[in-house]
Amino acid sequence: MTASPVLFSERFGTLSELADESGGPIPGRAAAAREWLRDYVCLPDARLAREGAVCPFVPPSLEAGTLRFEVWPVTASPPGLDALIARMVEVFEATRWAHRNRTLHALLVVLDGLPDDAGSLAALDAAQARAKPGIVEKGLMISQFHPLCDESAARNPEFKALRAPVPMLALRHMALHDIVFLKSDPRWFSEYESRFGVRYDRGSVQDPLFREVFHRARERFSRSAPVSGAR
Repeated sequence: MTASPVLFSERFGTLSELADESGGPIPGRAAAAREWLRDYVCLPDARLAREGAVCPFVPPSLEAGTLRFEVWPVTASPPGLDALIARMVEVFEATRWAHRNRTLHALLVVLDGLPDDAGSLAALDAAQARAKPGIVEKGLMISQFHPLCDESAARNPEFKALRAPVPMLALRHMALHDIVFLKSDPRWFSEYESRFGVRYDRGSVQDPLFREVFHRARERFSRSAPVSGAR
């Protein structure tokens, strides 16, 4: 696969750099995404029903210089979106990150050329859903952000936490809190359990929501698994 051209690329070192607009002209969608990161993602929001930033990993990723922020051209067609996501995985896995902490590695791609109409944004949702199984198998997570995104906050189903002013995709390593996104499918849960199950077994997971969701999913999928040797 040939590399997708990057219209704009930046790696932030600190939150103050994210707020610094003096580095030259920035494409319009990139500027909107920077403001969204600074004024929403990096700040607390009472609607989340928890403490901390909307995404608790973004501020430390900024400080570590491991937030890779780019603008890529894309078409709204399913093949175009699928190719862009495949390219994101290639770029993410090939990146030499500035910090060894894998939870801080993130690739955020602003989608240049994808219209903001409902049909195009639905196509983005569908592309994310198609890609998710294969990406989860790699121990990664992919999320879509756009003005009409219906994904809800884990602790407040009424709050559409992934809404953003422009369409974007984010790729990162699977993390402990992803149980809330991987609880509904036995294959996804198996990938999560293989990486984090020992922490639950040791009693080292402090968040009661994570513990409840994990044990409920483990019980559900262990009951539905076929008995060994059964015909």
